Amino acid sequence: MISPLLSDIYLTPFDNEMTKRGHKLTRFADDWLVLCRTRAEAQQALKEATEILTELGLKLHPEKTRIVHITGGFEFLGYKLKKGKGLKLPESKLSKRPNAQGMYAIPKEQSVRRFMDQIRQKTKCRVPLTLKEIIDEINPIIRGWGMYYRKAHVPSCSVV
Repeated sequence: MISPLLSDIYLTPFDNEMTKRGHKLTRFADDWLVLCRTRAEAQQALKEATEILTELGLKLHPEKTRIVHITGGFEFLGYKLKKGKGLKLPESKLSKRPNAQGMYAIPKEQSVRRFMDQIRQKTKCRVPLTLKEIIDEINPIIRGWGMYYRKAHVPSCSVV
């Protein structure tokens, strides 16, 4: 795995070419996705992406590359994205209108579990720290996780 900065520099021609060909590409470092309306459009996008990456001396990871329908959902950068009714929250609780496509995102179960494990590690009774020291230890973890997943529908998560 290369750093996100090097990946961004190296894959900028890929971004530009995919956009020039009319694809709606989302990418962070070497993880990317293209949203398409039909399976045929998705297959064409995958074919073009493979060609462009081959020209750059890169190839797709066969186990990580797939075409999925949004109703089944997919995982991307620690989120589970899905199309559906999402959360049934009262209008007063929503900070903005739901998107027109009916898409929503929640943190992946693995991401929630990792977060909970980090907090458990820092708050073990065997650790001889004062309450203030424990708070100082876990606040950056909570803040970081909260900032990363701030756009997700976190209340819908139920991992114990």
